[in-house]
Amino acid sequence: RTPGIPFRSFTFVDSEQAVRFRTEGKTFILQLDSYEIRQASNAQPNKRISPSQAKYLESPGTGYYGREIPSPDGNWYATLKDYNVWLRSTKDDTLIQLTTDGVKTDAYALWPDYFTAETRLSRFAEWSPDSSKLVVKRIKSGKAARHPLVWLDPSDGIDFFPRSRADGPLVQSELIIIDVQSKRQLRVDSNEPDQILLLTPGWLPDGSQFLFRRCNRTYRRQDLVAADVKTGRTRQIFSDDPGGGGQITSLRNGTQYIWKSSRNGWSHL
Repeated sequence: RTPGIPFRSFTFVDSEQAVRFRTEGKTFILQLDSYEIRQASNAQPNKRISPSQAKYLESPGTGYYGREIPSPDGNWYATLKDYNVWLRSTKDDTLIQLTTDGVKTDAYALWPDYFTAETRLSRFAEWSPDSSKLVVKRIKSGKAARHPLVWLDPSDGIDFFPRSRADGPLVQSELIIIDVQSKRQLRVDSNEPDQILLLTPGWLPDGSQFLFRRCNRTYRRQDLVAADVKTGRTRQIFSDDPGGGGQITSLRNGTQYIWKSSRNGWSHL
């Protein structure tokens, strides 16, 4: 046996209060506060998913690009296919369809979240902390203008994608809560017509509510809204007129946030 610790790698578990390691064909748990060691079960822990393993996505209905979204438990990717939401297994690539009602002009699709504190453009869903639910964005573009996209290769032809024009109908969005096990859908009651919904800041740590932002078409007025994931009912936490540049950053406890606003022409927190 070589000098030093009898293993080459380990994994943090229990919210980084312990580490899991293998040696001599057995798995052990080391508690970092007491340094007590106990033998773990033979069940293999879920592997941490690297973002590079997620496949790139393109929404045929909107023309935006993004990535599949891994579940917190490491078992699934949320993905898109034929204007609907699917799950792809991280173990064997098995596909499970969650929705069946998506069509080109009323699609579960990638759509940018502008004015976010993080780079999260073209994100279409957010997993609950326990991986049991998904909040997905549905894009209603039937009345919006179609803009042509000409590809460099003439054989690819021309595609037309929905874009909101200043003098025309807005591309509408709504949020749907999906129970992964039952596939039950619940529409979030956002209470506003002609709206833009952003998926940030996201789930509360206990998974009881989903927080999102509701904007008017100029992004000048922004509301922070909380949705009850059991009923779909919402409550407005606050509203602001940040001059088109509001940003929100979640603190580690998940229940407090820093709001950046330029309501008086200067950025303040």
